[in-house]
Parts: sequence; C-alpha cells; structure tokens
Amino acid sequence: MSYLHSFSLLDKRREWVFRWGEADWQVIRADGTIEIGTRFSARTPAGEYVHFRTSGIRSGPPEVLDALLRGEPVDASAYYFRVAVYLETSAPRLAALERSIFVASAIRGADSVRYTAYRVT
Repeated sequence: MSYLHSFSLLDKRREWVFRWGEADWQVIRADGTIEIGTRFSARTPAGEYVHFRTSGIRSGPPEVLDALLRGEPVDASAYYFRVAVYLETSAPRLAALERSIFVASAIRGADSVRYTAYRVT
C-alpha cells in the first residue's frame, strides 16, 4: 500500500508533502505494539531530492490498533506513534538536515501518515 507522507519541519515552519518511493516494515510484538521502519524518497517543491529513514513505535489499546489497521478514523490521542527521523540529500541548501536528528509525532490516517518533526538540539 502506498501512503501520502506529510512531514512538517517545525524549526523551519514549512511543510513538504511526498507521494512516491516508499517502503516500510512492521513487526507486531506479542503485546500488539508495532515496531515501524520506513524509507521513502521525495522531491521538494524546489526540485531537490530528500531521502527519509524512520524508526519508531506505534502502541495503544488492542481495539484502537485494530481500527487503525482496518483504516478507520481514530483520534490520535488514543494511541502512541513516535519515530526518529534521519534525512539524506544531495542538495547543498538542505545539507544541514543530514547533520540533525529529528523526533516526530505521527498520525496514521486511512491512506496517509502525517509526521510533525522536531530537530533535536
């Protein structure tokens, strides 16, 4: 399944929306917690390419996690979804992104994942 990834870099007050080039891995633990790893590439509105790599956890009550897997709308406060984000780019203007680690809060929609990321300083 392909998802729309929206990634907000709050330290720069900009939002980039990416629509292609993704892979993800999910491991469901015995307690229902989901370990998530993703890799996706995108092009910024300026035409620069950025590669994203995330690693994180989604957890919550079984009925909430089941509803998310079925693609049903779920209030984001009903579950925990956090990831570490690493960025790679060949764009000189964005090179500082490669020297930073971001922590993101994520929201899972039926056909989307929205990350609100904060650069760790």
